[in-house]
Amino acid sequence: QATVEALSWRLFLASTGALHLMTYRDGQTVRVTSPVSAVDRKRRTVTTSSGRVYNLRAAPEEDRMAVALLRANAIRVGLLGAIDVSDDAWTELLGHAVGRSLFRSRP
Repeated sequence: QATVEALSWRLFLASTGALHLMTYRDGQTVRVTSPVSAVDRKRRTVTTSSGRVYNLRAAPEEDRMAVALLRANAIRVGLLGAIDVSDDAWTELLGHAVGRSLFRSRP
C-alpha cells in the first residue's frame, strides 16, 4: 500500500543523517522504513525514498514495551547508535519547535 496510517511509531536519526520511521502494527509487526525523503508538516506526513507515505496522526508511541521493541528493531536492522528524535519531530510537526529543524534538508 502506498499510504500507511502510522499509529504506533518512533523516528530515528541514523549516524548517516538519514531519518528512519519505525512502526509497530497490530501488536506484532515492527518495521523500519527506507530513509525519509520528504515531510509535509501541514498534513503531518513523511514520505520515504521508496515513495510510501506515512500519516503521523498520533503522537509518538509511549508504551514502554512498544518503544523497547521499536528501539531494539533499530539496532537489529543496523541502526546501532541511531538517536530517537520522535518527541522533537512531533513538536516540530505540531508547529511548536524552536531552533534547528530536524527536517531542514528535507522539503
